[in-house]
Amino acid sequence: MISVEIDVTKSVAMINGISKNLSPESFRRYISNKVSPYVREQAEETFDSEGGRIGGWEPLKPSTWERKKTARMLVETGRLKKEATSVRENFDGPYSAYWGAKSQVYKSHQTGFRHYRSGKEVPARPMLKWNNQDADFLRASLEYHIMRGL
Repeated sequence: MISVEIDVTKSVAMINGISKNLSPESFRRYISNKVSPYVREQAEETFDSEGGRIGGWEPLKPSTWERKKTARMLVETGRLKKEATSVRENFDGPYSAYWGAKSQVYKSHQTGFRHYRSGKEVPARPMLKWNNQDADFLRASLEYHIMRGL
């Protein structure tokens, strides 16, 4: 007769570590401490590059440049940039988070809108938008967070 002895202590410890890192509380800490700072950093980079990190914002029309007080797109008073670069996470479920600012000006530029006076379409100039590099970074970061209990 052949006897085989298996020690599953390490496997149980590994499973317990993964379970701990998958709790809703752990997920919220991870989002607040790792992802939200990254989101704010990317929003800052998007503003500084005038959308360059996500393919570029559509240029302003010459008539708009004539009215502007600054040489930067979407930066007149600085309030919109401050709002977009200081967003906080919002949780709409135990494992679901989203980011976004609350003002109508932010929402309008994020998605595009019809101008109330001229009736013309103003193109979207998103301040928060994931690109493939962001998705890869966040996926790897989440995998690390889940597995770090090993």
